[in-house]
Amino acid sequence: AAEAQVAVAVEHHARLFGAPPHGFWLPECAFAPGLDEVLARHGIGYFFVDGPALLHASARPVRGAFAPLLCPSGVAAFGRDEECGRQVWSRAE
Repeated sequence: AAEAQVAVAVEHHARLFGAPPHGFWLPECAFAPGLDEVLARHGIGYFFVDGPALLHASARPVRGAFAPLLCPSGVAAFGRDEECGRQVWSRAE
């Protein structure tokens, strides 16, 4: 299912913008092992995840969530800044 969803997204982006995307914002910033390989097969060079996902990764980035983590597939994972996310999505902030 992930393979088909990424393929459709890349095709749709190319149709709308005249070129395939370089990066990908994962729905709900979700990630599962192996998803980076799916993205790599479709020419995606980077994607975004929740910041804590990087902090709890098996290979943590040296600068925490403020630097990308390079996956074994060669695709880079960038963490979403939690403080900015709260300012956008939190009713209280």
